[in-house]
Amino acid sequence: MNGSIFSSIEIGETEETNCLPNYYVFQNVSPYLPIQDAKGEAICLLNDDNVTASWNIIQLCEPSCSLRGGCDNNQTCAKPVGETIDRCFCAGYLGKYCDTIDAAGFLSFFFLSFFDFLLSYILIGCDQLNCTNNGVCIDTTGATAAYCNCIGTGYDGNFCENDINECLTNNGGCDSNAICTNEIGSFNCKCKNGYSGDGFICIGIFF
Repeated sequence: MNGSIFSSIEIGETEETNCLPNYYVFQNVSPYLPIQDAKGEAICLLNDDNVTASWNIIQLCEPSCSLRGGCDNNQTCAKPVGETIDRCFCAGYLGKYCDTIDAAGFLSFFFLSFFDFLLSYILIGCDQLNCTNNGVCIDTTGATAAYCNCIGTGYDGNFCENDINECLTNNGGCDSNAICTNEIGSFNCKCKNGYSGDGFICIGIFF
């Protein structure tokens, strides 16, 4: 399409196209979930000469990791329970195919491992333990150190510092006709097109 001449009415138009089988539009942020029923999308833009135009892809159809031949850096390509699409599970890497190293993740893993090591020798109480994201410190007695209770916060980890992706388990509790979207510390359910409801209960709309 690049270099073709367009009339002024065509400039700025948006074109959508269905993705091929086993191709999906993925979210741009971790955990890079495929967006159900999303189409590839391109927008027609003027070039510098104000005469010719080109298509700028703003939503790209990309293959599932199984169709692509796996994930980068020896990471796992698998189909999560309750989902229908194979995708990458990245440990220490970022990106929908685990193609970018997660420097912060590696540092966090090292720190938490070192923290667990120290706990086996130094017992600390709630006066020294900083639970985050509304985690509740539980003080203990005897030979057990204090710990953070993260239940109900939407986070886990030693300090309740890791966001839980609720959508990975049973679609987050959303209706089977709803799309579950992970959010920081929470998640959202939205009924698919053709259904109405609060996302936890979706009823088909009949005309």
